[in-house]
Amino acid sequence: MELKLNIREGGKVVKTYTTDEATLTVAATEDVLDAVDVDSIIELKDSEKIGIEVLKIAVKKRELFKRLTKEMFPDITDEEYQHASVTEVVGNVIKIVTFAIQELFTVGSDSKN
Repeated sequence: MELKLNIREGGKVVKTYTTDEATLTVAATEDVLDAVDVDSIIELKDSEKIGIEVLKIAVKKRELFKRLTKEMFPDITDEEYQHASVTEVVGNVIKIVTFAIQELFTVGSDSKN
């Protein structure tokens, strides 16, 4: 999965970050799971509905979004982050959280008791 984040100044794109990595550290995953209602997410499995839950997190956990963005794009500076599109930041976080949750479902369904 490709993730992309444009940095803008004066309405112009001055830098673009891209990555094909869709991984989160254990710490970040734990923070995401602590921030969401896991029971409702597990029932959803639909990326659009998961996206709505992630938007709810965005309102309350802005620093978590910044941390996740910095994990996805480790070279981004705090200044550049301030010039990123909120739509792109939220979109990338939705993608990575959806991916992480789907991976957890996969791990859980692949495990043998």
